[in-house]
Amino acid sequence: MADFILYHYPLCPFSRKIRFILNDMNIQYEKTEIRFWRRDVDFLKLNPASETPVFVDKVNNNVLVDSFVIAEYLDATFNKKSDLLNISYLPGDEVKKAEIRRLEMWFDKKFYNEVAKYILEEKVYNTFLGRNVEINTKRLRVGQQNLDSHLRYIEYLLDRRKWLAGEIFTIADISAATQISSLDYLGEISWSKYKKLKDWYLTVKSKTAFHDILRDRIDGFKPSKYYSEFDFD
Repeated sequence: MADFILYHYPLCPFSRKIRFILNDMNIQYEKTEIRFWRRDVDFLKLNPASETPVFVDKVNNNVLVDSFVIAEYLDATFNKKSDLLNISYLPGDEVKKAEIRRLEMWFDKKFYNEVAKYILEEKVYNTFLGRNVEINTKRLRVGQQNLDSHLRYIEYLLDRRKWLAGEIFTIADISAATQISSLDYLGEISWSKYKKLKDWYLTVKSKTAFHDILRDRIDGFKPSKYYSEFDFD
């Protein structure tokens, strides 16, 4: 039995965020897929909110929920105690840290609630619940319209910075890229419209820690044409 277990759903962007960090830190862990919308009794004991991800640390006898909390726990528990890792997703002084956290929350909260939630629920989650004979096109359209505004905001940031929060790759980039990757799987990103976004995302997805995510396949849903590609026109 593994010392560390991640309860996740493959298209859940928050699960992907933690998978990237675990992979990047080279922490060996076991993945357990959870269809959280079913409100499984055993999973509810771990997280009464029935949301993924949930990280179980058997070594330290801890159960962590919420990607923000888990990310900070991993950094405090593993990263800072190992001279081999030396990975910082939150570098700089307090002002720089504040900007990184602002953008992390932008994608974890605002982007998800205005974009990803609508699209993932209508295209995937409600399908598995069996209650959605037809996609609610109004809700889907809201998410798609909001998507364009958010992607243009990313382009605005990248027009002024190398990475989203500054000159260094941070957790803001991880949060944004994993949200976008879930939508890219479903073919929701028109890459030809956003050159700076595309260049940035190709750089992120080329990182070794992202490769495991790109191997995801969802029953009944084929990935978009370029989902696993590291370069395309």
